[in-house]
Amino acid sequence: MHPGRPSARARRGLTLCAIAALLALALPQAARAQADPEPVTLQLKWRHQFQFAGYYAAVTQGYYAEEGLEVSIVEGTAERAPLASVLQGRAQYGVTGADVLEAHLGGQGVVVLAPIFQHSPYVLLTRLDSGIVTPADLVGRRVMLAAGQGETEFQAMLLRQGIAPSSIERVEHTWNNRDLIDGRVAAMSAYVSVEPIQIRREGVEVSLLRPIDYGVDFYGDTLFTTRAELAAHPERVRAMRRASLRGWEYALAHVEPMIRLILALPGARQRGLTVDHLRFEAERMRELILPDLFAIGHSNPRRWQRMAEVYASLGLAPREASLEGFLFDPDPQPDPTWRRVALGAAAALLLFVGLASLWTWQLRSLVRQRTEELQRSERQLEQRVRERTAELEAANRELEAFSYSVSHDLRAPLRHMAGFSRILIEDYGDRLDESARAHLDRIAAAAGEMAQITDGLLTLSRLSGSEMRWETVDLSALAEAIAADLQRSAPERRAIFDIAPGLTARGDARLLRQLLQNLLDNAWKYSAPHASTHIELGARSEGGEVVFHLRDDGIGFDAADAERVFTPFRRLPGAAAFEGTGIGLATVQRIVRRHGGRIWAEAAPDEGATFYFTLAPAGTALGS
Repeated sequence: MHPGRPSARARRGLTLCAIAALLALALPQAARAQADPEPVTLQLKWRHQFQFAGYYAAVTQGYYAEEGLEVSIVEGTAERAPLASVLQGRAQYGVTGADVLEAHLGGQGVVVLAPIFQHSPYVLLTRLDSGIVTPADLVGRRVMLAAGQGETEFQAMLLRQGIAPSSIERVEHTWNNRDLIDGRVAAMSAYVSVEPIQIRREGVEVSLLRPIDYGVDFYGDTLFTTRAELAAHPERVRAMRRASLRGWEYALAHVEPMIRLILALPGARQRGLTVDHLRFEAERMRELILPDLFAIGHSNPRRWQRMAEVYASLGLAPREASLEGFLFDPDPQPDPTWRRVALGAAAALLLFVGLASLWTWQLRSLVRQRTEELQRSERQLEQRVRERTAELEAANRELEAFSYSVSHDLRAPLRHMAGFSRILIEDYGDRLDESARAHLDRIAAAAGEMAQITDGLLTLSRLSGSEMRWETVDLSALAEAIAADLQRSAPERRAIFDIAPGLTARGDARLLRQLLQNLLDNAWKYSAPHASTHIELGARSEGGEVVFHLRDDGIGFDAADAERVFTPFRRLPGAAAFEGTGIGLATVQRIVRRHGGRIWAEAAPDEGATFYFTLAPAGTALGS
C-alpha cells in the first residue's frame, strides 16, 4: 500500500496513487501546467482492477487536473476500508457499497455523490455440482461472508424467501477462492465481475445467487464524501464528481487501452490479472452500470429509500429513516432517460416471452421422447430393460441440466422486466396515467410470479436426483425453529403452535426441514384470515408405523380436492387470494416419497386442513 499524504504541487513530487508515477507523462501538457492544483485523496474499495477504471482515466486524461485537482488514488485492502478512511480524515473521497447508507442511517455524516453501478455487483457463488441453486438450499450450510461486502443484501434475500438469516452457518471471509473450490464452504460472497472467472480458470464451474433475482436491488460502487467536505469545499466536490464521471465515460468507451494501462500498474500482474480477466470484468460491469440507459452516476432518491427500508427490516435502522443531507444533487433538472428505459423494458418482455416459449416446447419434446423410449423398453428382455433404465437416468440428468440452464437464462430477462418496471414507477410515476402505472404493476407482478415458478421447477427437478444423507433428525426442533421465524415475520398475529416434543425420524435433514417449512408455511398462510391461529404437529403409532400429522384451523378445502392439492402448479378454488405458485405441496409429496413414505390430506371448507405423512419405517420413532 501507499501510506502518507500527497504533495502540495504536482511539480514537487509523485502522488500517493500507485498509478501516478507510471502515468505522469501521459497527462496533457496543459493539465501538468496547472498553477496550483488542490491535493485530495481518493480511497478505492479494493486493489487496482477495471472496477476503478474511470478514476484512472480521470487522471491520465487530465480531467482532474482541468478541474484544478491533484488526486492521489489509494488502493483498498481488507484492513483499509474506504468508509473508515474517509470518516477518519485519511481521504476526502471514497468508493464503497451500500454500507455508505448504513453509515448515514447510523448518524455518520456521509454524502453520496454518484452511484456508478445501477445494480449491486455482489453475488453468492456456489459450485455448480453442489446442487445449490436457490436461497433455500443454503439452510444449514457454511456461507463465507464479510461485513460491508453485500452481507445486508444477502440477509434481505433470505428474508424475502421466508428464511431466517440465522439458519445458515456464517463463516468470516478469508478472500481465498480455494475455500469454495475445495468444499470448505458451500457458498461465498463475491463480485460478479471478478471471482467467477478466477474460479472457472481453476477448472471449477460456479452457480450464482443474485439478490436482485429475489427483489433486493441495491446500488453499487458509490463515490462518496463527507458533509464536512461538502460544507467546506462545495466547488471542489462538484469538480471531483464532474471529472470522475468524465473518466468513467472515457473508460467505458476505451476498454482495451484501459486494460493495458491497468496491467502496467504496480502489483497488477503479480496478483494474476490478465487481459481476459479484465475484459470479463469490463463486460460484466457494463451490465451493472447500464450506460446505454442511464447517465453514469444516476441516483434515484426513492430507490435509496427502498434500500433504507431493507435496513429497517433487518433491525439495522429505525423504521422512519430520513435521507436528508445524504444525496448530493448537482443538477436538479429531470433525467430524460425514461423513454430508453421503457424501450428496454419492452425488449426484455419480448425476450422473456421468446425464451419461455422455447423452454416450454423443448421440455415437452424431451418428455414425449423419453416417455416413448420408456414404453418401448417395457416390452424387451431383462438386459434391454437395464439398458433403457440407464438411458432414462441419463435423460433425466439431461432434462435436469436443461431445466437448470434455461431457468437461469430466464432470470436475466425477468430481472430486467422487474427492474425496469420499478425504475419507471419510481422515477416517472408522476408522469404516467393510471392505466400506464397499472400496466407496469402487472409486468412487475408477472415477472415476480415467473421467478417463483422458475425456482419451483428447479426445486422439483433437484429433488429427483439429489443424494440422500441419512441421519436421525429431530423434527420437533426443526418445527419449533420454523414456527419462531413465522411468528417473528408477523408479531401482530395471535398464534399458538402446539408441537409435540421428541418427534424424530430417519432421513435427510435438509429435505425434512424443507418438508416442514412448506407445510408450516401453508398452515400459517391459509389461517391468516382468522383472528387467531392454532397449528398442531404430532404423531401416533398405527399399524406398525408412525403417522405424523400437521393440523391447522385455516380456510380448508373441499374433501373432493384432497388429491389435487399435490399436483404441481394446481391451485384450488379460494387459494387465488393468497400468494403462491402451487409448487409447495408437490415438493412435500416428492420429499415424502424419497423417504419411502406416503402423504394424504383431510379437510373441509372453513374448518381447516390436516396433512398426514409417513417416512421410512426403519429407524423412525416417537420421542418420549
